[in-house]
Amino acid sequence: MKKWAIICLISFLLLNIGYNSQVYGYSALKKCFESTDADFIALTVEGKGIIKTSDEPIDVINKMYNSIKQDSKYTLKTDGNFSELSFTDNKSSINIRAYKYKNDEIYVCLTQSQYDGIMNINIIRRTINNCFSIYGIEPSFCSLIEGKFKKSMGNEEMKEIAQKTIISSKAKLIDKMEDRTLVSFYGYSPYIKDKVEVNGQDFNINVALRFSKTEGCTYIFIGTPVINAEY
Repeated sequence: MKKWAIICLISFLLLNIGYNSQVYGYSALKKCFESTDADFIALTVEGKGIIKTSDEPIDVINKMYNSIKQDSKYTLKTDGNFSELSFTDNKSSINIRAYKYKNDEIYVCLTQSQYDGIMNINIIRRTINNCFSIYGIEPSFCSLIEGKFKKSMGNEEMKEIAQKTIISSKAKLIDKMEDRTLVSFYGYSPYIKDKVEVNGQDFNINVALRFSKTEGCTYIFIGTPVINAEY
C-alpha cells in the first residue's frame, strides 16, 4: 500500500504539470514506430484523473469496467481504500486502479493495452474517456507503443535510432539521458497535441531504447507525452 500511495502522489503531480488532453490523432505515433522497423509488442493507452464521489473505490472500478466489457473473467483485489481490477486475454488487457485519499476524492488510473496490432489510439481514448465521463471529468492521457529489435545494440546505435525517431515526428530534441544499456530522448512536436510542461519547457514525445544482453534483443518504447511505464 505504501508503494501505491507513492505512485499516486507521483501521478497526482503529473496531472498538475500541464497535460493537454485534446483528442490525439494516432498517425504521428504510429508513423514514428513504423519508421524504426521494430517488431510490434503492444500499444497501451492510460487515462488518469481525480473524481469527486461518495462511491467507494470498488464501486468506481466496477462501474468503469462494466461500461467497457461484459466479461466476468477478471481478477479483483481490494485493500482498505485501494481497489484494482485486471482483465487479460490474448489480444488485450484492461487494468483499473482506484485509491481513495480523501473522503470524497478518488484517484483513478485506467490502462488499456492492445497486443494484436496498432489500432486507432482514438478508439481506446474514447473508451477510456467514456469511463471517466460517468463521473463528469475528462482524464489526462499517456500513449505508448512498445517494440523489439532481434539484436543487442550498442549505445551509439540506440542513440542514432532514438534521434531518427524523434526527427520522424517532426519534433525538436529537448533533452536526453543515457547510460551503458539505455538511452532516452525527449522532444517537442507541434503535430502532437498532448504535452507536458516542466520548468516552463513543453515536451510531448519520449523515445527510449534498452538492450538486453541475456535476451539478445533491444527494446524500443515510444510514448506521448511521456513514457509512463518502467523500461
